[in-house]
Amino acid sequence: MLLLMQVEPGHTVLVHAAAGGVGSLLCQWASAVIGTVSTKEKAAQAKDDDCHHALLYEEDFVSRVNEITSGNGVDVVYDSVGKDTFQVSD
Repeated sequence: MLLLMQVEPGHTVLVHAAAGGVGSLLCQWASAVIGTVSTKEKAAQAKDDDCHHALLYEEDFVSRVNEITSGNGVDVVYDSVGKDTFQVSD
């Protein structure tokens, strides 16, 4: 498992807690962001912060990420949630 990665143009990033402090910064910095959030209100906030796809945790976000990326997955995952998202994001 890679623990550190320099995000470059063209990389697709998955950000858990995309409406939080760190998540909102990552959404603004990365060029292709898929974010996960807990509520529809937070999804709207994440999109306001340039998150391209805001998914609710209650969705099968692994399937949705594969759908959005045409099965390619993401280059890196930033996870400030932890236990509930870490294992399925690998």
